[in-house]
Amino acid sequence: MMVVYKSKNGKWYCQGMVKGQRYHKLCDGAKTQKEAKAIEDTERYKLRQIQGGIILNEHKEYRLRYLKQLYLEYTETNNKDLKHVKCRINIFENFIGANILINKILPKDIERFKRYLIDKGLQSATVNRYFSNIHKMFNIGIENDLLIKNPCSNMKKLIEDNEVINVYSIDEEIELLKHLPQIVGDMVSFAFLSGLRKSNIRLLKFSDVNFNFKFITIPPSKFKGGKTHIIPLTDKLEEIIKRNNNNTDYVFINPKTSEPYSDDVLSNIFKSACKTVGITGKRFHDIRHTTATRLIEKGVDIITVKELLGHSSVSITQKYTHTSLNKKMEALKLLNSYK
Repeated sequence: MMVVYKSKNGKWYCQGMVKGQRYHKLCDGAKTQKEAKAIEDTERYKLRQIQGGIILNEHKEYRLRYLKQLYLEYTETNNKDLKHVKCRINIFENFIGANILINKILPKDIERFKRYLIDKGLQSATVNRYFSNIHKMFNIGIENDLLIKNPCSNMKKLIEDNEVINVYSIDEEIELLKHLPQIVGDMVSFAFLSGLRKSNIRLLKFSDVNFNFKFITIPPSKFKGGKTHIIPLTDKLEEIIKRNNNNTDYVFINPKTSEPYSDDVLSNIFKSACKTVGITGKRFHDIRHTTATRLIEKGVDIITVKELLGHSSVSITQKYTHTSLNKKMEALKLLNSYK
């Protein structure tokens, strides 16, 4: 038995079982349920003929390396986060094998990969990002008629612990800046003062800065979510930018290479300074959490914080911000006045 259905992306699909073989296919070109049903009838008839040996199965078998390339082309075309997607899919390919036939990849293989990531110490949220990319890659394969079933279809994401948010104290910030090279220290200060991600600061160009109208623009190709992000240029941010004026296009450059710091080099310098001052369990990205938390504690409304951070929804901002335990204690102490 087979059925047709309309997915969230507005496209029609048919799926079901024909003589024990599960089938799932895009009804390419169908705009109504009737048109999708007509395509489904044709596909079911063709499948029965293949199963009966009346016609040869024309469905080719594709290897993972081909599907990966197709997915990366889709990602680049649609202004997605190509760098991180490519990294995750490459790791998946190395684990599974580039030459494996994609129709031979089973749910148990995806589960083994998830366990591999967990054993490496990755957090649930990070593992889920890998899973989302893999799930989408197989969907791209289905939409391009490379396979008929997504091995991730009935699998669940890991439960994420969104309550634990690491923030830096003022004292930690001060000590950290004392042990960083001047340019890297300026980059860290810039992060605390702007809430921008490390990559946006690392690759910030002078052409992104409008000194006349006092704002900084992060273009869609460089901002998560593929949208233009604009933040005000405060006096302190402007001071940092002008202090790093150089003969290149980029605001912050590695004096050893006259190029922007690579992500690895910058991370190593930052981790070394954290270790020196005794800061453990915190990352560069936690500066962004710290900025959001400080804004909330200063009474800035959550909508403004959302816009400053460039989140797509308020719910995301709520996950990345929290009030301190001291603030909660002060709030509860107000109840003492009712005694």
